[in-house]
Amino acid sequence: MNTIGYISDLEKFLTDLEPGLASAIVHANCQENPTAILMTGALGFGQKTLSAMRSLLESGADPVFACVLSRPFYETAVRMLWAARESHGWDRLLTYYANQDKKWGREAIEIPGMREVVHRALKTPTEVLAWTDSSGRKFEDAPPLKTMLTDIEARDRESNLSGDEDAQIRYAYLYRPLCWAAHGHIKALVPSPQGQFFFLSLACNAAMGACWSLYEAYCHMAQEAPRPAIVASRARILEIMFRNRE
Repeated sequence: MNTIGYISDLEKFLTDLEPGLASAIVHANCQENPTAILMTGALGFGQKTLSAMRSLLESGADPVFACVLSRPFYETAVRMLWAARESHGWDRLLTYYANQDKKWGREAIEIPGMREVVHRALKTPTEVLAWTDSSGRKFEDAPPLKTMLTDIEARDRESNLSGDEDAQIRYAYLYRPLCWAAHGHIKALVPSPQGQFFFLSLACNAAMGACWSLYEAYCHMAQEAPRPAIVASRARILEIMFRNRE
């Protein structure tokens, strides 16, 4: 595979999304809305991740480090897509982030001199955790990534976007091996030709899956009838993949 061309094409794919997302946010007059901030941040994060991956691979670095970069991008994109598909998805995702901050705060506040820092850092998360739905109930956390993938698969079947049953593959064969790289698992620490090929393929597949998920999240967020744009984006992703196979 032409790995550098592949990553470069995915960069352009995300760059082409930027004007549409910005226009949708302005049209809805929701520049300060947490959903718009999350999606804009995720898009920028993805663009910078792909740029860093390309630079690493161009320099001849071990592909395992491209996996270290692609894991948080993949995780972020799946979370954006899940939030865009689920009822109160964005509220639940923000609740998850806020609870993660609170968890950090409980540990950090025990460090001498950190109390005021923690209190300032937790001001916004504390406000988020006080949010309620129309019935006055607080929002649940967003679920773990494995559940998100299963939920996305179910929503795709319901809307006839896909009949594939690949949530388990996306989790066990894609996401978990990305964690080997990120966590310094022995499979990532001991280099081998087979391992290099595996991690290179893994990084590329994760980048593709992340771009795919992020674009679909945008479609569900910004368009009343997202199906045509989603079908077109999937076709473009596949075209990128096949063009760079040689």
